[in-house]
Amino acid sequence: MPPLLQSILEQTQTPGEVLIVDGGSTDLTRDIVREFEGKCPLVLVLHAGGNIAQCRNLGIKMASGNIIAITDAGCRLENRWLEKITEPICNTSSAKIVAGIYLPLFDNEFGEIASYLVFPPIDALKASKFLPSGRSLALRKDVWLRAGGFPEWLDYAEDTYFDLKVRELGIDFFLQKDAIVYWMVRKSPIEIFRQFHRYGTGDGQAHLFITTYLAKISVTATAAACLAAAFAFENIVFLAALPISVVVVWNVHLKKVKRASPRRVLIAFLIVLSIEGGLMTGFIRGLLRGRPTRT
Repeated sequence: MPPLLQSILEQTQTPGEVLIVDGGSTDLTRDIVREFEGKCPLVLVLHAGGNIAQCRNLGIKMASGNIIAITDAGCRLENRWLEKITEPICNTSSAKIVAGIYLPLFDNEFGEIASYLVFPPIDALKASKFLPSGRSLALRKDVWLRAGGFPEWLDYAEDTYFDLKVRELGIDFFLQKDAIVYWMVRKSPIEIFRQFHRYGTGDGQAHLFITTYLAKISVTATAAACLAAAFAFENIVFLAALPISVVVVWNVHLKKVKRASPRRVLIAFLIVLSIEGGLMTGFIRGLLRGRPTRT
């Protein structure tokens, strides 16, 4: 939280107001926020038990302005972020929602390798396809209203669901690559697994990207079945499909890793397993749980 608040103070454009919505943190978040209250127009809103969508909606509802910039605790804003992410809306009547980008923060080799696999490459982003995270987003308040707000029945993937609702309304995203938020990469395979398991759970509950997930599960199940058959029947013929799986993993994921070496490729492979395993198990869990009763 301190890096985020300090980066807000260092913005080239001063915000009209800053609303921090606390969904019931058990750490020192409230004390830390109160230390900054006299340094900027900061309001701490307590909403115990609120999920991400509920807290976002409450903050947007309480905001007095019509142009809303959204980010998350745990991020650090580049000092021109607010200026750049609101610039299209302020200067162009056709711009109603702006997608900023996010870049990785890491402090070791694992984090560096994970950053290539977790974060989308900036030069490949296209406004027509990019579904921005809620950690770097700006919009007009009426867009939020028309889309029905963030889905409060979803604990995860609420920003993806919201993005898709906005697109259904025929509203185009303006991609602003100069609006940069920095975000810390997870530090271990298990943390990455949990992160993507949550994403997959939200996708499953919301029935998002079903075809993509079924393809992932089919490829994984086929590879696992071939491996099991090779051991069960002691016949290497069943291993014939494994090179295909390796090629697919390399083309989709591993070739993104810079300065490839056996060690770095092995680390990357563990990260890919964590990502894909988290997504697939989360998706299945989400499908089985169904839509929450939360409204």
